[in-house]
Amino acid sequence: MIETELVNQMMTWRRALHAHPETAFEEISTARLVASVLLTFGGLALLAWLARRPGFYSALGVPVPSAAMALLLFVVTVPVFAFFATPIMSWWSRRHERQADDFAAEHADAGKLAAALVKLFRDNAATLTPDRIHSAFFDSHPPALERIGRLTTLASP
Repeated sequence: MIETELVNQMMTWRRALHAHPETAFEEISTARLVASVLLTFGGLALLAWLARRPGFYSALGVPVPSAAMALLLFVVTVPVFAFFATPIMSWWSRRHERQADDFAAEHADAGKLAAALVKLFRDNAATLTPDRIHSAFFDSHPPALERIGRLTTLASP
């Protein structure tokens, strides 16, 4: 069962790589896929390591260690520690969103893209002026005014 799932997952990765071929030294999607897989396996390795440590259970008030309890404690405690990585992950995501906007502006009318963003934010009743600190910490996309301003600048000859 596990072997079949692993083979299926590896075939999915292979298809994803072949569906979006990249030139040498520009393997952005490939790097993202590899980073995602490594992060997943790293998390599983950390879980396996913690599951073998009695102190992990006793520090969290669990008297009897078990695999199920290790998984539950891991799921409960990881967000506490991952919270501090949130600004970095948000910055990384915003960086990719800016690259996506630039790519879209190269291949489509940037003015129409800006107009579409305005409509999207209006339809969703989203604020165009979020709090800068909150946005820098949590938001995965650049602020609307920044994106619209960049696209408008790109649309100008």
